Amino acid sequence: MSKHSARFKRSVVDSYLCGDESYASAGWKRGVDAATVRKWVALYQSHGDAGLSGKYGRCDAAFKLSVPGGCGEKACRIGRQRRCSISAMPVGLGEAL
Repeated sequence: MSKHSARFKRSVVDSYLCGDESYASAGWKRGVDAATVRKWVALYQSHGDAGLSGKYGRCDAAFKLSVPGGCGEKACRIGRQRRCSISAMPVGLGEAL
């Protein structure tokens, strides 16, 4: 769960985007680091309100199970790489590739 609500993040982003405040001043007034404000602004500009909801880019369990080979997220790819290494491939299969 996110420490800050999407409504709070949006208010911080809006105060920066209106030109009233810098990253640092928008964050300082609300107890948030400037780097966090910068990240929220980038997420909002790229993905809109979904970027601030904390749910963007996360796959639910049903989707992960439905996609052959995983969902493609970095965490899934790393886990899949640990489970599937070249040394674990049956003999002769590597030659077909």
